[in-house]
Amino acid sequence: MTAGEEDAGAGNRSTTLDHFPDLVTWPERAKAAKFEFATADDASAPPVPVAPPMEPQGPPPETELWTSLFRGDTPVEPYVFEDARQRDFRTYSARGVGRATRTVYAEAAKASPEALPAAEEAMRPLRAAAATGVEGVESIAAATGDTAPQDGSMAAAMNEMMEFHQVRKTVGVAGTDTSPPPPALPEVDFHQMLTSLGDHPALLRRLGLVLDFVLPADRLPASSGERFLSVTPHWTPARRKDSYDVSPRTRYVLLPDRRAFVPGARSLTAADPLASPARGVVALPESKFSVEQADIDGAALKMMQTSSAGTGLFPVRTQGLSLVRDGRLGSLDEEFVKAAEHDGAFTAVVAREHPVDPAAPGPAAPEAPPRPAAPELVAQDLVRGHRMDIWDEERQRWFSLHEREVEYRRPDGGPLLLTASDEGFFQANLAAPPSDAPDSRLYVPEQIVTWEGWSLSAPRRPGPGHRQRFGRGPHTSQQAGGGRQQGGDRAAAGDHRQGAARHAAEAALRPPVPGAAAHRRSGGQRPGRDRGRRAHGREGPGTPR
Repeated sequence: MTAGEEDAGAGNRSTTLDHFPDLVTWPERAKAAKFEFATADDASAPPVPVAPPMEPQGPPPETELWTSLFRGDTPVEPYVFEDARQRDFRTYSARGVGRATRTVYAEAAKASPEALPAAEEAMRPLRAAAATGVEGVESIAAATGDTAPQDGSMAAAMNEMMEFHQVRKTVGVAGTDTSPPPPALPEVDFHQMLTSLGDHPALLRRLGLVLDFVLPADRLPASSGERFLSVTPHWTPARRKDSYDVSPRTRYVLLPDRRAFVPGARSLTAADPLASPARGVVALPESKFSVEQADIDGAALKMMQTSSAGTGLFPVRTQGLSLVRDGRLGSLDEEFVKAAEHDGAFTAVVAREHPVDPAAPGPAAPEAPPRPAAPELVAQDLVRGHRMDIWDEERQRWFSLHEREVEYRRPDGGPLLLTASDEGFFQANLAAPPSDAPDSRLYVPEQIVTWEGWSLSAPRRPGPGHRQRFGRGPHTSQQAGGGRQQGGDRAAAGDHRQGAARHAAEAALRPPVPGAAAHRRSGGQRPGRDRGRRAHGREGPGTPR
């Protein structure tokens, strides 16, 4: 990590990239730099180099490609850490909504197997649940093999779902249009461009944003997760007094007898140093995760809008396969805490390195405090995204939903820059209203990803590919690869696999973990049509922070 300070007086206004000359021609800086890897067995112990400073492996980054993307007038917004713990959240139980919807439909089918039921009668289990909190739950649990909840009510889950999907509008004078004007297209800044490029590892290497190294295995101490690995750049920044290098420390596991070199997980133990997600394969327990084939939200919203004077219920439609994380908001608490800790550690290192002018007026500078510890990273911190594969029972093989062929071209039909055959990934995100909206809460959906029978990394379109623009730089045309498997109506959720999170320094070092693909977990099958294929997920590559 490199931290740079803007000129005093800039305030919170955006500046441009030419105020950071090191980043205007970053590939030249990266080619001239050397990097030193060091290890330590304690957070407070000084790191010990494992080899002399070295240069990256592979072709050098391309300055021409960089300057075609990032010019001196590229906007740069100042970074301000936002502590998500200070925000209000809106979420709902996807499992509870699914249970409530199934309850209504199953009870209606039992009570009126031949004729359309009266809507008032069909909605009786839900209204009874609103009064008692549990009525009707045991019957649907028996019908589906599910487990009846011990607390909460179906009605509460439905109300939270309705609130989650409600569009909040400003109340105005009757007859006036209070709809806000369409938002203006924001100007993409340097950091947003980097974020977009993070989905394309081939391009990151050509730009010098991902560097590969080969370390001498005999010089790297074995570790079961108790040791740290750090990398320090040796270079001369253009803005020496306003530039600070912060080298995070990453816990690592090196087991030569098992040919494993991976980042250590937060939950590792002496008995299991390759705890998930370090090994790249993880079981998603049924108590926390589930796979849904029906469009439960659509069915629930229509059901809640059913007129009591009507007959029948709306048909339930499929939306493919959705991976659902039950109680996702609670699982994010630890991530929010860690994000705040990392920001605090980063800020402390920069503050410690900030030079103090001895001639400046005011009291003398106090004695320098002890050197603060750099941010400590584990495998979970290096994961950028996840991948999902589908198992075809007839062909007896996995099919990736993220394989793609990518063409990178200059804007407006320009010449071809490069092609890549790789895999994309998906990310589980939060949602927030526009900054000028009256609602400032963060929305936490429990449906993490949905597969509708097409690639999850190349958008469907009539033509041969899809153009996507990143700032002023090259266009990309993405075409679905091996994930183009139809027949989602026969797909069933069974296995979820996560691929290895790679640290940039480990990509060229770590040999494949034998048998990694075999660490899969069957999640069972639902009765009926979901027998043909199974889904599993893999973690996508990490990128340096």
